[in-house]
Amino acid sequence: MREQHLAHLLLTENLASLKTPPVEYLYKEALTCAEAKEYDQAIIKLLQLLDVRSDYLDGLLLLAAVYFSTGRPELSLARYEAALALSPGNAYIINGIGSCYYTMGEFDKATQCFEQALAIQPDQARFLFNLVYANEGALSAQDEVYIGRLQALHRSSGCTGESRALVCFALARLEERQGDHVTAFRYYDEANRITFSSITYREKDWFDFCDAVEKAFVPALFERLRGAGNGDAAPIFVFGMARSGTSLVEQILASHPDVHGAGEADMIPYIAERTIARMAGQDYPHAVSQLQPAACAPLADFFLQRIRAYYPSPRPRMVVKTVNNFFHAGLIQLLFPRARLIHCVRDPMDNCWSLFKSLFTGNHPYCYDQKALGRYYRRYAQLMAHWHKVLPEPMFDLHYERLIAHPRETIAALLEYCGLPWAEECMDFHCNRRVVMTASARQVHKPLYSASINAWQVAAKELAPLRQALETPL
Repeated sequence: MREQHLAHLLLTENLASLKTPPVEYLYKEALTCAEAKEYDQAIIKLLQLLDVRSDYLDGLLLLAAVYFSTGRPELSLARYEAALALSPGNAYIINGIGSCYYTMGEFDKATQCFEQALAIQPDQARFLFNLVYANEGALSAQDEVYIGRLQALHRSSGCTGESRALVCFALARLEERQGDHVTAFRYYDEANRITFSSITYREKDWFDFCDAVEKAFVPALFERLRGAGNGDAAPIFVFGMARSGTSLVEQILASHPDVHGAGEADMIPYIAERTIARMAGQDYPHAVSQLQPAACAPLADFFLQRIRAYYPSPRPRMVVKTVNNFFHAGLIQLLFPRARLIHCVRDPMDNCWSLFKSLFTGNHPYCYDQKALGRYYRRYAQLMAHWHKVLPEPMFDLHYERLIAHPRETIAALLEYCGLPWAEECMDFHCNRRVVMTASARQVHKPLYSASINAWQVAAKELAPLRQALETPL
């Protein structure tokens, strides 16, 4: 029913008047849309394709991937299971099912899937990586088996590129669990060097973009567009550096009986970089100078319609957690002048150390090199200082360390800022089994803990380049 509602809501062409295209053509069109992150159109085309050929395996797998990318693992799971019925014993499909369970908080089921996939393909680095990260308890006898298998892969001359990086990240995590931080860092360092060498990170482009944002979003712009947006106070935006506690804060807010968690919705960047740029005929953020008051409310309405279509809920408020929305705090206030903006802040060394230990799927190319990571953090901090100066309405800076030390007081202040009454459920956020589509999926299902504070000190000597970059003016 949800799929049919979504397809009907997003349909922009009269499919009924068209002859049914060949499934191969529909699939290629859907793939093109998905690669361009035009997920709505990809879903429409894939649903049409599968209505004609329900056993089209590639279509099922692509739809599963699109649903997963848009934060709906329960829909993704159904498609993966249908695909597995067509291709029994397919290790990659089983791994996909495990990933769905993981984001849904079903860690035991996820582990079983990863083990099953690994039994079919014992030397697949991705399956080993997923299995290691799905288990965060004390090191077990089975983990010793995985260490041996990973070390054998690491010694193999055929293990290169992404596979070798996955092996190194997994070995580093296991060595950490054994308390061998020196060996763990050696593996983390190798994993990051491999990953950084395989990607393109244009630091100057990033710095230039931040400069342009600060030049575009000035007090005169906010004054010109004052009151032009949507006055709906429902949205609560959570953002900040990745690994700064954004998923934790989202989980706390989404545990409130009046708040629905809308997950990693990237609609604000879409509106900024495509819709506004297209309207003005120039790149964002330069295009924002051409933004007219009459356009603000429709853009905000577009955002709300998409979020509510993707994540329907009877709860009156919604929390949207997208870390990179810190680029767009000014645009958010133009579109939603009554929205609440939560900026998550963490000790820079702890934040960057956590990033250095993480493998992301796109969007964070800066974090695989210590010096680049430190410079990125400094530029981010400058941008946040700019927002504090120019935003008409204040953001709420939520400091991770204060949350850990004084949870009740910090959560009470957070709820007050959001205009929400106190709810004890927010203190028991770890009991909320909602979907979490980030690397913090397991952590947010635990009570608050202090082990991540000053965690960087176990590798203080090795992290000297990072510390220097953080302390050096740009």
